[in-house]
Amino acid sequence: MSKREERVDDIKRNVLTVRIARKELPDIGELVVGTVYRILEHGVYVLLDEYGGMEAYAPINEVVQSWFHEIKDYLRPGQKTVFRVIRVDARRRLVDVSLRKVREEEKKEKLTRWKRTLRGVKLLELVAKKLNIPLETALREFGWKLEDYYGDFLSIFENVVKYGPDDLRKLGA
Repeated sequence: MSKREERVDDIKRNVLTVRIARKELPDIGELVVGTVYRILEHGVYVLLDEYGGMEAYAPINEVVQSWFHEIKDYLRPGQKTVFRVIRVDARRRLVDVSLRKVREEEKKEKLTRWKRTLRGVKLLELVAKKLNIPLETALREFGWKLEDYYGDFLSIFENVVKYGPDDLRKLGA
């Protein structure tokens, strides 16, 4: 195995294999967190973290600000950043994303929410292990219901620490 292939495998291991998003494909205009895993002259391949590592493509004109720059001036393999979905072909399950169409404040807000989501999902994963069920099942059966009620996954656990588990019992979780 070449060093490049090993690097790609390392990057793929650091992306969640569980689909946290409730839908199969992102919507056009949606902000998504992606991990860059392959950089080519004509664009970048990205793994969408919220969609279980689904592959997306960012064409060079959606990454580079001008023809004086190279893609490597903006992105590097393994980098997590925020992209905007610009095209979705549901039939072929192809997604195109843009780095250029994301404003700095949108990027900061999305990354903050993503970090909270990751922490909450890690805690939910511990709960799923205690219940001896897969994380995917925990998400479907009670995780998303709790997320709807509390706003995000981390808030679920923050609320339990602050007020005790009585709120969860009221919800039937």
